[in-house]
Amino acid sequence: MRRRLISSLLAIFLISIPLVTLGAAEDFTVTYTPEQYIQFNKGIDTPGYPSPPSVANKFVGLLGTMTLTANTSLATLVHPAVLYSNGSTNFRFRGLRVGSGTKLKNFGFYIEIVTYLNAAVTPSYREPVTQNVVFLTNQDTVSNISSLKVEFYFVSWEDSSVFVPGELYELYQGVIGTFNLAVSSEGNIWNDTDYIPLVGQTIDPNTNEPTSPVPIVGGGSTSTLPNTVPYVNDEHPLQILQYLLSIINVNQIDLFRAYGSLKTKVADAQITLINGSPDDSYEVNISFNSSSVVSGRFNLSLDGNQDLYKIPYDLRFNETAVIPGDDIPWEDIHYINTSEIPIYITNIGQTTVDQAPAGTYSDTITVTIIPVDTI
Repeated sequence: MRRRLISSLLAIFLISIPLVTLGAAEDFTVTYTPEQYIQFNKGIDTPGYPSPPSVANKFVGLLGTMTLTANTSLATLVHPAVLYSNGSTNFRFRGLRVGSGTKLKNFGFYIEIVTYLNAAVTPSYREPVTQNVVFLTNQDTVSNISSLKVEFYFVSWEDSSVFVPGELYELYQGVIGTFNLAVSSEGNIWNDTDYIPLVGQTIDPNTNEPTSPVPIVGGGSTSTLPNTVPYVNDEHPLQILQYLLSIINVNQIDLFRAYGSLKTKVADAQITLINGSPDDSYEVNISFNSSSVVSGRFNLSLDGNQDLYKIPYDLRFNETAVIPGDDIPWEDIHYINTSEIPIYITNIGQTTVDQAPAGTYSDTITVTIIPVDTI
């Protein structure tokens, strides 16, 4: 069964790190932001994508954006380059082709880097990723730089007219790689590579190289892409599968109903899907946590003040014991019907309650869901 586009809950990495380009005294702020949702469109219809005749009608998808900003004076960069690693230079997507009926066709793509200098609207340089060292400008040395923006795109070899609007295109060949950022203090980056750390990178003092490269898509140590990428235009907007979590039927409880092995319902967790498929089944991981947790147990606090008297308790998600912060699988979620599962409180000590001062006892629970995938 073909998979629908699902919402990605990968964090957008936008980390500012001060740095000094070797050979200059200026400080910079460097950020990199991978796209949360990948989508294809015509080059001419893609905001910010350069559209000379050679690429205006290409099929493109933005993967991520890196930005350098000078914090003080204007800067000089020598051989600024992206060092591409752990990935392919040629890619294949599979999907419908105009005029092919229901037949699936294969399409070739490559990654292209587009550079903008000093907040310019039009790019100063563009370069396909065909080797490990990809220069960011057409000059060995660029001066008077206040900012430099670099965008990573998927670009098709064929014209966009052969692609079907609204169709999903599946990446079946090629691995999206990682990168480092570097300059040179002596004008030859092959012999003199000065790495610039970004996105939380650290430089190994023994090798003077980053301890790990930056994924172009994804986050952390992974570089992943959704199974399929949609062709989006005005008539076919991006439809992201969304999971809406609600905590409903919240009840005040009588503590004696949760003594020991007894349990009493405090609420229901409810999930509603948007843009799901009636033919698919979905799954999430759900977790419960609270600032009240002590030694692995939740606590009801007098008047909600955790510095006052506490009554320890446990939660159950239907029949599953809740460990604070740990994921619990919630399977068999369907688009047509809203899914609900009860939440219970249990394992309250009667002696602790008998000794408790009079008052109102409460706790605040944080509930988090993370989509697993479409089955």
